[in-house]
Amino acid sequence: MGPVRRTINFLFALALTVAGFGGLIYLVLFADGWRGFMPIGAGFIGFLGAYWLWADFIKADERPE
Repeated sequence: MGPVRRTINFLFALALTVAGFGGLIYLVLFADGWRGFMPIGAGFIGFLGAYWLWADFIKADERPE
């Protein structure tokens, strides 16, 4: 993976993580009312971003590119 592609992947994964878990925290702590699909969707998006970060950057393959 090239450096530009790696940077773009990192930014998208980080944005998904922050938006998903930030939305989940907002819904649970501050929102007046929410439906069941909202925290489920926010949690899923946050988990998707966190998994993407873990798979591509934390547990990165040691093989050279």
